[in-house]
Amino acid sequence: MSGVSCGRPQKANMNAEGASRHPKVLIISQGAPGVGNDANSIMLWRLLQHFPMNSYIVLSSSRNWPDGWVPQARQEEGYRCFVGYAIRLGMSRSGVGTSSVVHSTHSARRILKDWLERSVKSILRGIMDPLSVVVQTWSAAVTATAVIENEDITSILAISDNGPCFTAGWIAHWRTGIPLDLFIFDLWRENVFRWFPRLMASLFQQPILAASRWVFSGGEGIGEYMSTKVGTKSVVVRNSIVACGVTLVGSQSGSPMVVVYTGGVYWAQLDVILDMVVAVRDMVGIEFQVYSRQSVDQLAVLGVTGTNVVLRQGLSEDEIRERQVAADVLYLPMSFGERGRHIIETAQPAKSVEYMASGVPILIHAPAYAFVTRYAREHDIAIVVDQPGPEELTRVLTALISDRTDAQRKAARAAELASKSYDSLKISYLLQSYLLHERV
Repeated sequence: MSGVSCGRPQKANMNAEGASRHPKVLIISQGAPGVGNDANSIMLWRLLQHFPMNSYIVLSSSRNWPDGWVPQARQEEGYRCFVGYAIRLGMSRSGVGTSSVVHSTHSARRILKDWLERSVKSILRGIMDPLSVVVQTWSAAVTATAVIENEDITSILAISDNGPCFTAGWIAHWRTGIPLDLFIFDLWRENVFRWFPRLMASLFQQPILAASRWVFSGGEGIGEYMSTKVGTKSVVVRNSIVACGVTLVGSQSGSPMVVVYTGGVYWAQLDVILDMVVAVRDMVGIEFQVYSRQSVDQLAVLGVTGTNVVLRQGLSEDEIRERQVAADVLYLPMSFGERGRHIIETAQPAKSVEYMASGVPILIHAPAYAFVTRYAREHDIAIVVDQPGPEELTRVLTALISDRTDAQRKAARAAELASKSYDSLKISYLLQSYLLHERV
């Protein structure tokens, strides 16, 4: 099955009044689409790569650049940056806020060292967090205002984060009068943040939403929540895949059965990934492969280690896609915990769309109320386990080792749905129709 062909859209025809000033959007984002490797950067880039040339400028955090500033070549391509941190603490963001699991493979000294290191870093982050958020917000707002004045910007698109980008976009809108649009990849006020970003969200979410022209939601689950719980209508702009080269693969028959998870490991799926670790530990003919940017040591401290568990790091986006297509089963876990319940209820992770496009059977382990669970059942595109713990997971895995015929049927439906509804070119056109065209 081949996807929709790709191409670059032509610039929109402008009316006589707007012909002298082509639309140009200032995008304020923590990530750097086209540069960053985080999920939001990748998802946003899949849309922006189809935009007309010179139709946007990206203002992103200096954390995306090794030296904290944008090289001249990148500036000419439309990149700018704001201060991404108040003080460099030399700390990785991976695994923050999660609890460690003790394993016999670690010495007591190493376990104590890891615990103390993470405890100290957590305290330092708690102290520095308010200052860092304020510095980021003010730097982004000041830089955005200067870019608007110097680059003939016609609108602002602020991308969801823990507060600075939304708030900076709002301040720049207030200072310049340029229309403000919002793109919500994840809920803001209901997200799992530290106390200061939560306070910012509580204080500023409603006035920022009220000041915005368009609100875009990164999936139907977020759109439903924004409409029913927040009272804000939004335009759904789904996470997308580049349809070129998407193919349907046949059922794999090798041994062991390879179950693959790609992405970060943190509170939103840690408990369920540990269920998989326990489930495969005593099984025969199965291997659980985790592809993550986190190190083997970081994952091991979290408990992601053991018999039949293989950890891989350092792969590019294209290599990750190759591993997904080569898998026997793709694992999509979402936490059963009460922490961040609204995120689980609404989120459709970027990897879920990649999984759908791969043509490989998908195994979802998530609560019944999770959007990914409800969506999979509605469209009959994945095997679903909606009970916590390794017991039911083990039963389903054992059945899949024996026969994946029905799972492959669901995978074919998922690939067809991905090609039809998640093509990046079509979704990019939708976003352009709001940002670059005149709408009533």
